[in-house]
Amino acid sequence: MAGKFIIQKQADGTYRFALLQDNEEIGFAEGFEQPDAAKRAVKAVKKSCRAKVQAVGEELGLPKYEICPSGKCFKLI
Repeated sequence: MAGKFIIQKQADGTYRFALLQDNEEIGFAEGFEQPDAAKRAVKAVKKSCRAKVQAVGEELGLPKYEICPSGKCFKLI
């Protein structure tokens, strides 16, 4: 099954997006002031999903991701 993005409004009024795979959250970014900002971030992730994987210590391009210790999720940094 293909992944899917969802955008949610948080209790503090900011927005976050999450990437779901088989109904499990595997990535997210939060702290967007407007829903359009979250939508633009989703578009940036979709556009860069074909970017090469970079080794630890390499200079990262934008957007930057942080991989969770379990290796099952990521977040934008």
